[in-house]
Amino acid sequence: MAQVNKQAIAAAFGRAASQYEQHASLQQHSADALLTLLTGRQFASVLTQAAARDV
Repeated sequence: MAQVNKQAIAAAFGRAASQYEQHASLQQHSADALLTLLTGRQFASVLTQAAARDV
């Protein structure tokens, strides 16, 4: 397994940090749009059925 260069990762995140806020609004808009598509779905029911099958 290849070793992880933690300094390189930290540097890359540091360079990109100034752009995070710019992209946050796009991510929030996308999440809001996706959530509207889920309105009315019964996920608890689906999860309950799936859990019952695994027992």
